[in-house]
Amino acid sequence: MTAPKSRIVQRPFGNGGHVYALDGRRCPGVTTIIKNSAPSGGLLKWSAREAAEWAAAHMELYDALGHEAWVKTAANASDESRDKAADRGRAIHAAADALVDGQPVDVAPEIYEQAALVPKFLDTWRANVLARECIVFHTGHRYAGQFDLIADLADGRRWLLDYKTGKGVYPEVALQLAAYRNAEYLVWNGEDRKMPRIDATGVVHITENAFELIPVDTGPDVWATFVSAIPLYRFHGTKFGYDRIGEPLPDPEPLATVTHIVPGEEP
Repeated sequence: MTAPKSRIVQRPFGNGGHVYALDGRRCPGVTTIIKNSAPSGGLLKWSAREAAEWAAAHMELYDALGHEAWVKTAANASDESRDKAADRGRAIHAAADALVDGQPVDVAPEIYEQAALVPKFLDTWRANVLARECIVFHTGHRYAGQFDLIADLADGRRWLLDYKTGKGVYPEVALQLAAYRNAEYLVWNGEDRKMPRIDATGVVHITENAFELIPVDTGPDVWATFVSAIPLYRFHGTKFGYDRIGEPLPDPEPLATVTHIVPGEEP
């Protein structure tokens, strides 16, 4: 008997990223939709600050790099910081999964210390883990994503949780969790299953030496906001918006010269 195959496929990139295909067609991820539906004002300010701080700390490189290269490097400073933070977050996630599974972990001490807070959280909240790191997708709205954890916790509720290792927890996570919660299907052992009932959603915020369970509202209003972001993503994040702009029109033909006839004269 042939094993059932999921309709969703995740294709990884070498840099840790990935893309999805649903029924053989490209399908955007949840975080891609959120990031490209509208620029974040706070993110833009952070990016500008990163560039300014790099510039202030590296004035001595101006002559060596030249104006164009120096400005380009300063402008890319936020990308470098973002990528480092993303790499660190992935390392903590991977180490945490290994620790939960009882596998040996060989990582830097600061990564290990934060990763070890995940099993501590699970023990503290007496978590009955139902699913981890599973892909979910929605066929009607055509999106996919991958959540961190579904577990029954000590308060008697079934939680859908996302681990965050950054400095703070920001509003975009409500859209992210709402998308996961309202997905139609969850991929379990390569098979598509209906998304289970979820009672609550939240973030496990992992800091350097502590964790916090932070509830996140993903009610109907938040879900409606995510759904409304999908066409905005399509407009801003794909060629759709650019395709609305046509080619310049040629100037109109000049008007024909008109001879004005003076009353009383022969035409």
